[in-house]
Amino acid sequence: MVYLDTSAIVKLYFKEDRSEEVATWLKENNQSIPLTRFHELELVNAIQLKFFRGEIVAEDKRMVLARLSQHEERGVPIFFRISGLVLDSVKSLRNESA
Repeated sequence: MVYLDTSAIVKLYFKEDRSEEVATWLKENNQSIPLTRFHELELVNAIQLKFFRGEIVAEDKRMVLARLSQHEERGVPIFFRISGLVLDSVKSLRNESA
């Protein structure tokens, strides 16, 4: 198991500089990606920032947020539980941005 910074995880959802390197490294090393709810909050925020800056359109934002939810529901990647207050905040942000 390996810890990834949120910026590296974003590269798995969006084609950015070094996205291929991150994906290749994970595939070659057969690593799982444990995520905290803080990661999830940061991912949602990064997606919102991309939309705010005009880097993605509303449909891109919706699709990536949906994919993130699907990954969570299927257990890909593994999410570790922390405070319910943080979880509630993330769900609120996700619902507002859909």
